[in-house]
Amino acid sequence: MSHWVKCKSKINNKSILLEALKELKIGVIDSKEIYSQYNRKTSYADIAFVGGAVGMKRGKDGMFSLIGDPYDSKDKLIRSYYGKENELMDLIKGKYLETKVKTDLINSGFDILSTKTKGNNLVEITGMAYM
Repeated sequence: MSHWVKCKSKINNKSILLEALKELKIGVIDSKEIYSQYNRKTSYADIAFVGGAVGMKRGKDGMFSLIGDPYDSKDKLIRSYYGKENELMDLIKGKYLETKVKTDLINSGFDILSTKTKGNNLVEITGMAYM
């Protein structure tokens, strides 16, 4: 039986966010400080990306948002999103949502059979539950 769901994502679970970043091959570091290209500390992040200039910060509403300037990043992947920060955030949101749905399905007793990305922000997850 097929089930179609349209979802909007708000990033609020740090462990799922970290797993999504890992799947996207966006490295994270222990430091909580974000630096500019001149090595000046510009902000604090809850999750700092490799390259030092970009990270994710939890707001008062509990949601994570992107902070920093990709131009200042020493990481080629992050720097490639200079001027396209919304695309980077959409990429992270999409992978976060995919990771969250898969985690929820597994916790509900489903086996994930396949995951396919189709076009712009469309992910097909096939799972099966045995009863």
